[in-house]
Amino acid sequence: PVKAGAKTFISSLLETKIHEEIKFMRKHDITVTKPTIKACADSMIEGTADAAKFKDGVTDHWYYAFLDRFDTEVAALAAGELVLAGLSGGGGAAAASLAPAP
Repeated sequence: PVKAGAKTFISSLLETKIHEEIKFMRKHDITVTKPTIKACADSMIEGTADAAKFKDGVTDHWYYAFLDRFDTEVAALAAGELVLAGLSGGGGAAAASLAPAP
């Protein structure tokens, strides 16, 4: 479920695979954090044409846009299924924890 018309820097196929990995981890009660998602993305794009766009790994901008594009996380957050901690609109370091709520 990718928002229509959204421009991605990583192919939609790879982003879908990243999303599937996140769903797998959540299903098995593995904590999913911002660094985990970024590392997953970096490993998926390694050796592809998309890797050239992110010489130092995926950016925070990509990370937040990825979360915005995939409605499942947003819907789960709204339903209270996930814990979202440390997300702020201010310029501080935002850290999201997509761990299943206790």
